[in-house]
Amino acid sequence: MENSVSKKGPKRKIFKQWLPDAYYPAVKSIPLDRYYELGFRLILLDIDNTLAIHGSHESQSYAKENLDYMRSLGFRVIVLSNALEERARRFGHSLDPDLEVLGDARKPSAKGVYRALELTGLNKDQTLLIGDQLFTDVWCGTRAGVSVVLVDRWTSKEPWYIYLKRVGEKIVKGLSGMKQHYDTILG
Repeated sequence: MENSVSKKGPKRKIFKQWLPDAYYPAVKSIPLDRYYELGFRLILLDIDNTLAIHGSHESQSYAKENLDYMRSLGFRVIVLSNALEERARRFGHSLDPDLEVLGDARKPSAKGVYRALELTGLNKDQTLLIGDQLFTDVWCGTRAGVSVVLVDRWTSKEPWYIYLKRVGEKIVKGLSGMKQHYDTILG
């Protein structure tokens, strides 16, 4: 079995639940216009280390610019975060008071994704989940059957329990061949 990244992504099937469909350096580098052309209409967006530094209570310009761009393309955006409901809402509403926020999502459980699909009336094939962690965001998306885009984390300054997960992620990335950015959705 080949252990390298090709245009089709990582090769190790043993890790398939933790392998995203695409992997980009940052949210702003994802070609969202091309995803929209393919029929994607819903973006489920993580907060911590995806849109902002872990633990942020209020958004900064990076998050606002990304949200505005997604919406300008026609996407419906829902924040899907493991942050406690109150902090997730505070962050989301600092971006836009009307932004839909599903906090305390308990990822990797897929329940938050199913809830978002129910709220929007959209289906799995129209949904992208964007996040920075393999064992929460990616696993949640693969469990729910939606397309998943992994982004590099903003900073290495994270709580100790996330640092431990990052060690496991490094092993999965190495053994699966996920050593560089790729996109299997766009080909």
